[in-house]
Amino acid sequence: MVGATNNTRQGGRGNAGGDRRNRQSAPVEKRPDNSAESTLLGTPIIAEINNDTANRDLAFERVRPEHFSDPAYGRIWAVMKALRDRGEPITTVRVANAARPAVPDAGAIVYEAVSGDCRAVTTRHTAYFAELVTDAADKRRLRSILHDASRDLESLSPSDSSMRMQNALNVLAADRESRKSDRTSMFDHFERSVIDRERQMCFEVASHGSRLREVEIGRELVTLIGAPPACGKTALAMQLVVDALRAPGQSDLKVLVANCEMSPQALLLRQLARLTGVSHSWLRRRDFPDSATSRIQAGLDALRELTPRLEFLQPPFTLENLAERATAFEADIVVLDYMQRFDHADRSHDPRSQCTAAMDICRRLASQGRSVIGISAVNRGGYAPQTAGLASFRESSELEFGADSAWILQADPDDRCAINLKCVKNRAGEITEIPLRFNGSSQSFADDRSAEIWTGGFPDE
Repeated sequence: MVGATNNTRQGGRGNAGGDRRNRQSAPVEKRPDNSAESTLLGTPIIAEINNDTANRDLAFERVRPEHFSDPAYGRIWAVMKALRDRGEPITTVRVANAARPAVPDAGAIVYEAVSGDCRAVTTRHTAYFAELVTDAADKRRLRSILHDASRDLESLSPSDSSMRMQNALNVLAADRESRKSDRTSMFDHFERSVIDRERQMCFEVASHGSRLREVEIGRELVTLIGAPPACGKTALAMQLVVDALRAPGQSDLKVLVANCEMSPQALLLRQLARLTGVSHSWLRRRDFPDSATSRIQAGLDALRELTPRLEFLQPPFTLENLAERATAFEADIVVLDYMQRFDHADRSHDPRSQCTAAMDICRRLASQGRSVIGISAVNRGGYAPQTAGLASFRESSELEFGADSAWILQADPDDRCAINLKCVKNRAGEITEIPLRFNGSSQSFADDRSAEIWTGGFPDE
């Protein structure tokens, strides 16, 4: 097969697997009948590269594995859809490895789909190829129905044979009609949301009157928080999600915290200090006075009530494990702390590729109706108050486009407790700044800079 001309390609599969099933060759001047199937098979991978989830999801909604004439294509399509449903990246290597047990030459098929003669240049025409594939499947079903009807005439009465054929035709017609309704379902949902005055679902993450409520943590939103080390980005994120868990009316809320640098015990200890007012250093060294015991116990009881709805990701700290646990736990809010540290199966030595994969998982989780809070490192050089912006985020170009809002914590060099929370991106709201005061003793933020900072000591009770 080496050096074969293009007319040896079977269904866009190429030399690696073209005559694997002894198929009938199409005329050279005519494109193979299943070239649309090969083109469609490549669109989810190309959509991954282009971050075009809308067209990818449209294809998965309209096309089922049984719509492909080649069972191998159908099995690979099912693998891709399963990866999408789990929130995992759909890449050539991942798809080929997952499909190879059922399709030995899956690698050759997938490679040809994304790079061969029938590859899709973009995913803009995904609907067109999806319709070609489903229409061809309907024609095959119709031929099968007519064939079965002629066979039934040999063993059934004409009326029974006619009734069976009519039932099969009704099922086919209903299937076609359901696909037509899919074409307008997106706009129908959009129209209803406008007419019914549906608002973006945001969670209560701070008490009434607090400006921290301006940090929108809501369904289908990706919120980015950045700061240099030891500026409180983890403390702020944990304060927001724990207060969301404790807020009235949110008793069903679930939070998954994926922190690859601090243990769950260390994170909980900070929250215990914040809820009780007992110095974090006292709690860490376990040398708190006896007078604080009752308050500490009350704080522990409050945290215990949250444990069924607060989960901490266990190693390995990979994007695949994160997506799996978020789905299994049915998390409403997912915290990645921090994004540059998470690994994935198709690991790249390029930090930008790593961040691209992390942000892609964030967007996938958000598309499932979850809220995602991404903690990010920043570039030291672009962190000055006058120049801080989206470019301040490390590997910024990979993060700035995927986030719905982005915030940067800036410490006053003359007063480390004075923190400015600066919004540098907000797709749905104002670009603003929130002056905060950080209490290191209780590991908490307050939006009142005149708030008194407790430096130690605990009153007798």
